Amino acid sequence: MLLAALSVSRGAEARDFLRTLQLKTETYAPDMTFGDHIALDWGALHLEGYATPGHSRGSACYRIGPAAFFSGDSLVPGCAVVTRLRGGDAAVLIDETVPFLRTLPPELVLYPGHGRCGMSLGEGHREHGLVSGATAASAGARIAAKRLDTRVQNYAKLTIAV
Repeated sequence: MLLAALSVSRGAEARDFLRTLQLKTETYAPDMTFGDHIALDWGALHLEGYATPGHSRGSACYRIGPAAFFSGDSLVPGCAVVTRLRGGDAAVLIDETVPFLRTLPPELVLYPGHGRCGMSLGEGHREHGLVSGATAASAGARIAAKRLDTRVQNYAKLTIAV
C-alpha cells in the first residue's frame, strides 16, 4: 500500500522504479458485493454496509451493532476527503455521501480510516465541517480550501527538504 501511495504521489519516476522491483501482486475476487446498502446478521451482531462514493467509486462505510460506525476514508475528522485519486469524485462525495453522513445518529462511535478513533460521529462532523445546516456548496468550499491548504503544506515540506 505504501508503495502504491509513493507511486501516485511521486509520479512516473517512482512508478518506473517500483516496476523494477518486480513485486508479486495478487488480486482477489470478493465473496459478496452490494449496491447502496446491505444488512446482515451474524449471530447476535447486526451489520450494515453503505455505499459512500467520492473518495473512490467503491468506498463504503459500515455500521456494526447499535453504536459503531467505520467510515474508512469517507469521513476523516479534521481532514479533507481525498478525491484526486483514480475513481475519486468530489461532486459525488458532496452530492451523495455528505448528505447521507448527516442523516446518521450523532451518538454513533466513529472509527475513521485515519486519525483519532472513538469520538462520536457528531464530533467527527464538527471537526470535518459537516454540521447540520451546512450547504453542499459551503461543504465543497471547505473541502477545496482544506485540499489547497494541504497542497501548500506539502509543497512547503518538499521545498524545505530539498
